[in-house]
Amino acid sequence: MTIALTARCVHDSNTMVAQTVGAVLAATGAPAWLTWRVEETARVAAQYVAGHSEASCYRLLVHADTDGVTVSVTDSDEPAMDDSPAWLPILHTSRYEPPGARHDAQPPANRYATSAMLLERTPDGHIRLGSRTPWIRPDTTA
Repeated sequence: MTIALTARCVHDSNTMVAQTVGAVLAATGAPAWLTWRVEETARVAAQYVAGHSEASCYRLLVHADTDGVTVSVTDSDEPAMDDSPAWLPILHTSRYEPPGARHDAQPPANRYATSAMLLERTPDGHIRLGSRTPWIRPDTTA
């Protein structure tokens, strides 16, 4: 399942896109904890992109496969969630990291290997924030 939703950068549009993706996941039978996590990721990511972009709208992209659900929000109008255009990770230092650079905080090779949110930017300034959540709930007892 793949969903793409475009929303204008207006007050509370982040809540609307979060509720929309939550309703779709709930209707497909996704577990409540996963629906909540994806909904919150969509809400936070949409709020971030709307507040840090000069674009008049942003896109919510959701992809569910056999392993989990990937959600991202971007101000780019590219139609896919792949690496086109060239997405470069932005680390806590707020610097671009060129592909192959060594850094202590370098994200994993699979950019969504953990359920942490990942911020990326293209060389021409588009931003994308998202995460991947596996269908199986991570163990919360450590």
